[in-house]
Amino acid sequence: EMSASLVGSEMCIRDSFMNGHNKWNLSFYTYKDGIDVSKLAASMGGGGHVKAAGASNLAELPEFLRKGKNAE
Repeated sequence: EMSASLVGSEMCIRDSFMNGHNKWNLSFYTYKDGIDVSKLAASMGGGGHVKAAGASNLAELPEFLRKGKNAE
């Protein structure tokens, strides 16, 4: 499971928005070697490339994003 700290220092959420069906769409990217955001996206039913990937139509934000947002 990804942690909020990883999102902040190793990876970035490029886009997160609610689509017209009241579902979340997320895009991830990283510039760091050794981080594979396609695995994160795949765990949410999405896909992509090692350094850029995404997932769509999520009923709710993943827990690590909810925790990260509340931690600030």
